[in-house]
Amino acid sequence: MLALAVAYGAVGSGAWRTAAWTGTAGALRLLAAAVIGASFIVVESLVLGVAELGTSRVPLILGAVTFAVVARLAVPAGGATGVAEVVDWMRLRRADAVAACAASGAAVGTLVWVWWRPFVGNDGMFQNLVQINGWMHSGRPGSRRRVLALAPVEAFPMTNDVILGWHVALTRSFAGASLWAVGGALVFALAASTVLRDRGVPALTRWSAVAAVALVPHFVAQTNSPKSDVAALAWVAVCAALAHASKRHPRLVVLAIAAGGLSIGSKSTTLPLVGLVLLVLVWEFRARTAYLAVGIAASTAVGGLWYVRNLVDHGSPLWPFTATPWGDPVAPIYAVAHSRFVSDPVATVRTQFGDWITVAAGGLLLVTVAVVVAAALGNRVVRRVVLVAVGSLVVWGLSPVTGLDNEVLAGDVLTSTTRYLLPTMALGAAALALVSVDRPDRVPLVNGLFAVVIALDVAALVAEDSDAVPPMLMIGLTAVVAAVTGWLVARRSVPAGRWLAAVPVLVVVALGTGVGLAADGWTARHRESLAFGSAAVEAMLDDPGFRSGTATVAATNVIWSDLAGDEVRHDVILLPPDLDCPAYDELHRTSWLVLGEGSFVGVPDLPLRRGCLADVEAFASGPGIVILAPASG
Repeated sequence: MLALAVAYGAVGSGAWRTAAWTGTAGALRLLAAAVIGASFIVVESLVLGVAELGTSRVPLILGAVTFAVVARLAVPAGGATGVAEVVDWMRLRRADAVAACAASGAAVGTLVWVWWRPFVGNDGMFQNLVQINGWMHSGRPGSRRRVLALAPVEAFPMTNDVILGWHVALTRSFAGASLWAVGGALVFALAASTVLRDRGVPALTRWSAVAAVALVPHFVAQTNSPKSDVAALAWVAVCAALAHASKRHPRLVVLAIAAGGLSIGSKSTTLPLVGLVLLVLVWEFRARTAYLAVGIAASTAVGGLWYVRNLVDHGSPLWPFTATPWGDPVAPIYAVAHSRFVSDPVATVRTQFGDWITVAAGGLLLVTVAVVVAAALGNRVVRRVVLVAVGSLVVWGLSPVTGLDNEVLAGDVLTSTTRYLLPTMALGAAALALVSVDRPDRVPLVNGLFAVVIALDVAALVAEDSDAVPPMLMIGLTAVVAAVTGWLVARRSVPAGRWLAAVPVLVVVALGTGVGLAADGWTARHRESLAFGSAAVEAMLDDPGFRSGTATVAATNVIWSDLAGDEVRHDVILLPPDLDCPAYDELHRTSWLVLGEGSFVGVPDLPLRRGCLADVEAFASGPGIVILAPASG
């Protein structure tokens, strides 16, 4: 996986050097570099996509190396090397160093687990990864293609998918997407702890607040999934941290707004929070119009593009969920699935609480008890955060598919929509943590409440009987080992030398090697974890001709990511319903045909029952599925 290692090293080097422009150091410079690096990945992928080269390894690597060279030539170094600066920070802030190392150790353990037992979930399998797979073959990240008959998911914000696609393009494996899925959790932890530290929250309290959110089962499960909720939360936390620090470092306002764009470009659930931060920044920096203009332009490029495209194509930036009188109507699935939590909150809680506690656990306390306690004990600043948290909760309650009586959607969808509360949970944790700033007598109470939340989170994770979440014992051990290592480094004088500068290289090489090992047999392990597939599908995926070939896989009714194969060799397309028989004959010449009878909604298309392909011998078949090999061999 040399391509990934080179690209990672180049983007990381360029982003770190560019971040020196902000005049920051330590955690703030790391966060600034994260925004710069992610923004570069998005822009590079989209620009190269115009020439259908957005998923080609050589152009991606050349772009990354060019970025690193230009940054080195154009931006002064700005202080110590990255590793030396981190070591110095660890010595100065030992408690933070130990906690940060523990989080990193937990991330490493999680990454090893998700590589060994991938479990991307239904959304990841039927939506995100299939969309990314299409880009691998078209060379156009961010382009639209219908992948799900149930809903026009291709109109959703795609920033996070583009970032994941960059990883998949360089590794030629869906295993590469796990790097950012886990990395996003680390970015959230660093950003949230930084903004709470800058507000004066004690180390134990602020890291307890981070853990209370990061251990919510919804959050943990997404480290094994290409869903975008955690990524959107991470970027909104970065947006808040950089916006707060921009009072001391005005240039950070550009990156704070860009981070907001990365957040809303990943998922629209953070729009109200990002909009609020933007309004505050526009008011406070109204005299620095150049910074604001550059930040808004960057935000539009990395996140607002999808809303502009929907406005142009459908008449509403939030289509398919909302419509304007002059635009396209709301997509049918969302027009009928409209029930909201506020319509009958008592009945919804009474019937759904048991399911909610398994996926939200202690997070439910963060949006209820924590908010109430913070409002009662906090000062004016705390109450402002509480007000935003309550507003975020109200927005969730007014949103579709959060209440009962969803005739079209399954009950597990209603349970799943509680993940949209992750920003509200983070706000509740922040409000409670901020109580400790000017009320030291309340610190034991605050820490005790966080301990209860964390205990509920961990209990729910331990009780989870699936590969969706890693074993807590394994994650705990890796966190402890990393925390002890951090403590030893922080308390001892570490001599600077060439070996210190080699640390990032070793990390990048380790990540590249890990992806290479994980890529081998990734789809087979995924199907085993998810218990998804059939003997007919297994026969196709194990066929030597399929494994070494690149023929398109065309499927009726539903497509999923495993059909692309381990090395993402095969383009996977969803066939339109009621395709005529001559069209099937033409497809059969060069494509694998997966003719399944299953359908998420409506009457499934059954071409064989319509007399199509009547004389073709099946490659494999089973209950509800027939697979035909390409006639060309």
